[in-house]
Amino acid sequence: MNIIIPKTHSIRSGFLSALEAAYGTLPASYKDFLAQHDGAKPEENIFRVDERSNAGVERFIPAAEILHIRDAVDGFPKNMLPFAEAAGGNLIYLDPANGAVHFWDHEIDSGDAKVANSFD
Repeated sequence: MNIIIPKTHSIRSGFLSALEAAYGTLPASYKDFLAQHDGAKPEENIFRVDERSNAGVERFIPAAEILHIRDAVDGFPKNMLPFAEAAGGNLIYLDPANGAVHFWDHEIDSGDAKVANSFD
């Protein structure tokens, strides 16, 4: 299934530098995405979180807001890069150590669901 994600302004280089200072070198696919869709709101979408639940991306977090959201959201793992918001205050994040994508449910203290092996 293809989802339409509108093009937006390109990320400013200062914000990309700040993210890479905080997380190290980011995957090329994520940097390419930011160049075209920084802060975009996709059309309605659903993806499988685990065998019992689904979620959808409500908006992609603008690069300028990522570090603030990471630091402001109680319980969110500070070594992870939140790149999208889902319903109910949940986040979708990139693990900079291995490039995997995870779903963070703010109501569950156990491990976060891995939804993709990479941002690709």
